[in-house]
Amino acid sequence: MSFYSNLMSKKRLWSPTMGDKQPVMPGSEGAIGRCLALRVLEIPVGNWVMETGDKELAKLEPDAIALLQSNAEDEIKHDCLLEMATDTYQLTTKEMQEEADAIAAEWLQHPDHPIVKAFVLENSIFFIILPILRRFGGQGLRNAAFDISSDESIHAPCNRKVAKELGYSFSPSLDELRDRTVRFLVRDLNAPGKLGRPQVWFDASENLLHKGFAPQLEETKAYIMPAFFESHAADLPQYS
Repeated sequence: MSFYSNLMSKKRLWSPTMGDKQPVMPGSEGAIGRCLALRVLEIPVGNWVMETGDKELAKLEPDAIALLQSNAEDEIKHDCLLEMATDTYQLTTKEMQEEADAIAAEWLQHPDHPIVKAFVLENSIFFIILPILRRFGGQGLRNAAFDISSDESIHAPCNRKVAKELGYSFSPSLDELRDRTVRFLVRDLNAPGKLGRPQVWFDASENLLHKGFAPQLEETKAYIMPAFFESHAADLPQYS
């Protein structure tokens, strides 16, 4: 089994579901609101993956191309679920959304190769957003982060490997944009615990991109699926 077919085999079917609004951890409201505002980059990431040229795709094995196509389709589902979360939690202000839109425009206009922008976003931005939602959000946001993470744990290594196989890497200016994006997300985070401070997330994002792992986020790996008797049925994710 190839690297790409092995990743494909780990995919599971799920449907976007968002129950009622649940309390979030005090001091995290702004960070959650901005994380949800940056959902505007979900669809562009899917588009970037498929913007890889025919001559470049010809260098990849068929399993890689099939996985890229499947990953691009996942982003539509992610966008739908995060839109539902935004509507439910009402933590994203007009000002947050305008700033997120401006940051998204910078990512769209950046000259690095599309597959590079996709892997940088998925490895070092989305894997900051999802643990924030999982750590500080209510049950609905934790469920959403879990479902999206199950896809992103496949997308991130796929796009990183494709970029490497095609001979592309990120530029210093894209790295700087990554850093500014994380600072936008967590600049006013002031929640309980060691993960409740911005510096932890700055360091984690840099480590995720440059080293491929973030020891600062070790405790966020622990996730227990909600038992049916612990949550209202409307709050539980739906699987096929």
